[in-house]
Amino acid sequence: EAAQRLAQADAEQAAWDARVRAYVQARDALRADVRLDGAGRDRAITQLRERSFDAAEQRRVASLEAIGQL
Repeated sequence: EAAQRLAQADAEQAAWDARVRAYVQARDALRADVRLDGAGRDRAITQLRERSFDAAEQRRVASLEAIGQL
């Protein structure tokens, strides 16, 4: 049972890591898009974050970005 819980935790962490990697890749593409002005880029990144994560996760991602971890 403990091994099963550990495997579940590992799977959840791997899923989170994959979602964050996908978000960072898409965010960086938006940042590099010269067709977007500053406000448009910010809106697009906010919309991406909202589509990619729930409210608690959005706060976590914003915090990680603020401290330069993403």
